[in-house]
Order: sequence, then C-alpha cells, then structure tokens
Amino acid sequence: NVAYGMSIDPQTGQRIVSELADRRVYSDAIGANGVPLIQVVDEQNIPKWNYDANLQPAIDAGITKKFDTIEDVIAAYDLPAEEFMAQFNRYNGYVEARNDEEFGKMIPEDAKPLGEGPYYITRIWPKVHHTMGGVKTNMDAQVLDADLNPIPGFYAAGEATGGAHGACRLGSCATADCLVNGRLAGQMAASNEVTA
Repeated sequence: NVAYGMSIDPQTGQRIVSELADRRVYSDAIGANGVPLIQVVDEQNIPKWNYDANLQPAIDAGITKKFDTIEDVIAAYDLPAEEFMAQFNRYNGYVEARNDEEFGKMIPEDAKPLGEGPYYITRIWPKVHHTMGGVKTNMDAQVLDADLNPIPGFYAAGEATGGAHGACRLGSCATADCLVNGRLAGQMAASNEVTA
C-alpha cells in the first residue's frame, strides 16, 4: 500500500522516489535504479478492506511476504541495516510531521508511523499493462495521417489511439474512453456509410 508505507532500494536501504509519484516518474526511477524496490508497510497501516481484498490474495500468491519483525525484513533482503534503519526512522518522522522532506510525498491524514510489525514486503518493478501510443484521431474519431488530415473511412477508438492521456496514463478512465469514443467512431462510420 504505497500511500501508507515506503519503497526502498534494497542495495542502499534508501528511498529513491515518492511512493505516490505518477506512474511514469515512479517507473522511470525504478528502471534507472536497475533493481526492484521493496515496499515496506506494517499491519496497522493496512485498512481491513484492503487486507481482505488485496493483501491476503497477494500473500497467498507469494507476491507479498509477511515478516514479524524489522530484523527479519533486513535479514531476508540482506539490507544494509544501519542505512535502512536511518531511512526507516526518517520516514516515520515525515509521517508524524505530515511532511516528506525528501520527496514531497503527500502523507495521508490517517497514516501512522511504521510500528512494531508484522511487516508486509512486496517487490516493486514496472510492467507493461497499458500502451500509451496509437494512431492520432480528431474529435470525430477519424484517424489522421502524418499531415494531420483525416483519412477517409478510417475511424479508431480506445487503446488503439494515442494522445488521450498525454505523457502518463490517467487511471480509471480507459473504459469510459473506449466506450465513448467507440460509440462515436461507430456513429461516424455509420453516418458516412463506410466500414470502420
């Protein structure tokens, strides 16, 4: 749960980016780091609904691992203990002050400093689950050529198109994008008596 925990580089024991950075910034930082981060959160910072809906299935699948103590976490990931514990304590200070001085992460009002455990650890590495590119379209769902002129009879919608999101995917809008623009493309194709 990135809002309530910290993600660290296991090589250094340090945070390298705000855990609430947008997907592009977060992924680019992890990729530049070269190894997966590990996300550290304790049980008191996991809402009950999230535990049942997301955390337990992740534990059952082996994606997330549970550790009773912070020493167990350090040993399991061979973390540099002194550096990690300094980061751990700094992060807890940011949570108490509601001010992340390192990366400007917005600390939720109900967040608590990481406590005594148990701790839940998940390796974090970017993966492709959405493509940002695609053909360029106009407001009528017409596909545009390299000179930005509509190609007669060519319509597109959804993830086959590009430009709807800008440089970073906007979460929770793909279905609406597909439905609205798919309907528009269908209406435009039908009104022009062509096959999309």
